[in-house]
Amino acid sequence: DKIMRMMYDALCSSSSGAWQVDEWALCGHSWGGSIAIVAMAKEMSSTMKKLVLWGVSSYPSEVSHSGGCDSLRDVKGMNVLVLCGSNDSYVKLNGPGTEKHEEFLAKLPPMKEEKMNFVCDDGS
Repeated sequence: DKIMRMMYDALCSSSSGAWQVDEWALCGHSWGGSIAIVAMAKEMSSTMKKLVLWGVSSYPSEVSHSGGCDSLRDVKGMNVLVLCGSNDSYVKLNGPGTEKHEEFLAKLPPMKEEKMNFVCDDGS
């Protein structure tokens, strides 16, 4: 919450209006994507509703992040975009067709409601 207020003060409350931002998206790559998931699940989902992840194909666990994190599946208004490349060694281990990947998708907003998109580029 404190970080969100600092960002708001710095970018949105400018008297000149030069940095007016209506919506934020939190983005993260690889480990940073896992941290972004934890941040959204623990504190930011009330103020930020868009999450972009790349090179992430498994949900943060209790081992990787102390206490793990809640599912984003039922967070109202949450939109998630997941990008990965089929040649990414981490994605190969935990990507489409693996149990970890299915667990990952089960904790994100449902794809059928167009609130979650998973894009895996062949060869990247």
